[in-house]
Amino acid sequence: MKHAESTFKDANIKITVNGKRHLGAVIGTEEFKVEYLNEKIQIWSEEIKALSQIAKIEPQAAFSCFVSGYKHKLNHSMRTIPNISEIIRPIDDIVTQEFIPAITGGIICSQHIRKLLSLPAKLGGLGLPIFSDIADIEYQNSMNVTRQLKENIINQERIYQVDDKVKSLKFKIKTEKLIRNTKTLEKLKENMNENEKKLNEINNESTASIWLTSLPLLDEGYVVDKQTFWDSLRIRYGWQLTRLPQECVCSAKFNIEHALTCKKGGFVTLRHNEIRDVTAAMLNVVCKNVSTEPILQTLTGENFNYATANSRDDARLDIKARGFWVTGQTAFFDVRVFNPLAARYRDTDLNKCYLQNEKEKKRHYNERVLNVEHGSFTPIVLSANGGVGREGEKFYSRLAEMISQKRKTHYSIVAAWVKRKISFSLVRSVMLCVRGSRSMSPNVNITSGITNDITTSERMSNIEQ
Repeated sequence: MKHAESTFKDANIKITVNGKRHLGAVIGTEEFKVEYLNEKIQIWSEEIKALSQIAKIEPQAAFSCFVSGYKHKLNHSMRTIPNISEIIRPIDDIVTQEFIPAITGGIICSQHIRKLLSLPAKLGGLGLPIFSDIADIEYQNSMNVTRQLKENIINQERIYQVDDKVKSLKFKIKTEKLIRNTKTLEKLKENMNENEKKLNEINNESTASIWLTSLPLLDEGYVVDKQTFWDSLRIRYGWQLTRLPQECVCSAKFNIEHALTCKKGGFVTLRHNEIRDVTAAMLNVVCKNVSTEPILQTLTGENFNYATANSRDDARLDIKARGFWVTGQTAFFDVRVFNPLAARYRDTDLNKCYLQNEKEKKRHYNERVLNVEHGSFTPIVLSANGGVGREGEKFYSRLAEMISQKRKTHYSIVAAWVKRKISFSLVRSVMLCVRGSRSMSPNVNITSGITNDITTSERMSNIEQ
């Protein structure tokens, strides 16, 4: 007996009847679990409050910190401790009451908006989960995925391999999550007005949320100031912008729709030129004889099938590049950025809006380029909210493929880089249309770095790293 007591003393074993922290989770009585979690929640609450204060000054950095890192701190507790949905609710309250108003510039969430913001960005949300809603689901999913590992431990098997069953289960969990989020969105749409439904359709585009999901890297030009971040979020959801003039210098009522179409001040042209120049700069990496605003050959009596075909002697397109689609052939491109919330597009399906603009561009230039220039013509149509038309998507996909082959970099990395350059160019140029002063002639350079210093080594070094 004395020997046993000595062994326990030397091993420093402590016996408890309440519970103990174990591998970042907790085992024991319900009271001990609640006490343990309350301590954790107190720490988390203080950290989120501190992050909310940062968000008032740097909303983009704070938002990126939360969705890309901080929210995952709670995953371990949700996946290892059962029945904590009610205990964790205070975290949801702080996120709703303090963090979201901080990153949106003062928007107070209704229950409807909070549900929408909890959805992933690709479904029109912000990826700010309601933890109390998903805690029990996360725990059950964790139990299912680790069941094989638990059995291996019980049976004391030394080798653990993820078999096809586990892979299939993970895929099922991901699919069920998408279905669950889609059903939530469909239910939310029942209470949306037509403008909100249109905005959600726009936000669901594959490229419309890239500026949100990108890390704010200064060297890459992915950083925006707090006013731009607030305004971009408010435009995304149709919320009222602050400190806007009541009337434009053209005497029309000033609102977002008017700001994105009014040609006073030249901001609509600058928005177009920004995309043109960024695209030309990327083309210059892989093509020869890249130029902007190339003048087409003078016509000598040619006739075209479409009455709207451009037959002017000074006709020009936005970009030309040799060897893009076919080796040795000159490819011509023309850019159009349209406002999908404009009156002419409001009642039209978004895909049809892109198709309509692409067809219009082709009627203007396609026949002339084919028959006179002996080249190819591609319309690059984008929405001011970040979407890209079908032909534009094919163009940027081909461009990313060519750059990845030349730089020997994985295609997915280059494709993401291309999309981010276009996305942030649109964000900045849209803000110029909204916040720019139309009372004087602007002399503004909104290029995000790529169009001014266009050397190949500087432009691609960050991708290769």
